[in-house]
Amino acid sequence: MFLCRWQRETRMRTVAGRLQGEVTYFAPCGKKLRQYPDVVKYLVRHGITDISRDNFSFSTKIKVGNFYEGREGPKSYFHGSSQAQFVAETHIVLLFNGAVSAGIILLCEAATSDIVIGKRKIMCVAGICLVMLCFSWLLSIFRAKYHGYPYSFLMG
Repeated sequence: MFLCRWQRETRMRTVAGRLQGEVTYFAPCGKKLRQYPDVVKYLVRHGITDISRDNFSFSTKIKVGNFYEGREGPKSYFHGSSQAQFVAETHIVLLFNGAVSAGIILLCEAATSDIVIGKRKIMCVAGICLVMLCFSWLLSIFRAKYHGYPYSFLMG
């Protein structure tokens, strides 16, 4: 099977003190297949009859192909998937959204209030900075979670 340019990759990592693994097959075209239904669908779509579902195993106990063990890295407050979210991540995004809103309020107040012109300029600059920086950080978070998200501002 691997002579036909198929590749198998096993990644092991520690989650909550337990060792977990994930097996991924890479088809000759580079497509990732992570479950039996993906494999069967790929074989049928491409008319492959030389191999079948029985040639694949998603057991992490079988040491075939590339095998990677995850190392403890820095703690992240953001979940790597776009389908999940940590509580800390929710609070951080909430704070950034609040800061953007506060910046817009400052801009509106600076434009419509009867305060001395010097204070209005300071409010205007502070509002612009809050909106620009916090909105840029929000876009950075979305880019990190939703791979391929096309927009960025200030921070890439």
